[in-house]
Amino acid sequence: MKNTKVCPKCSGDRIVVNERVGFRQKMYKGQDPFIAPLPVLVRKTSVPGLLFGSSEDVEEIGTFKSFTCGGCGYTELYAVNPGALL
Repeated sequence: MKNTKVCPKCSGDRIVVNERVGFRQKMYKGQDPFIAPLPVLVRKTSVPGLLFGSSEDVEEIGTFKSFTCGGCGYTELYAVNPGALL
């Protein structure tokens, strides 16, 4: 669908392109919601604590671009800059 601009399921040609795929996020009560990008890859690493134990550090890498058929709703997701994931 990305290259042909035709839906592989219904052969529709009304393709909607979304440059950034995300979800509504609200960090704190009372804060206005915002759109957080959906990451392609999430890496967790353990970080030693100052006195006891350890904590986790979370790194979100990459974003998605979507192509959705306006006729049947079939959607394909593609990673933006996939080389950065390696």
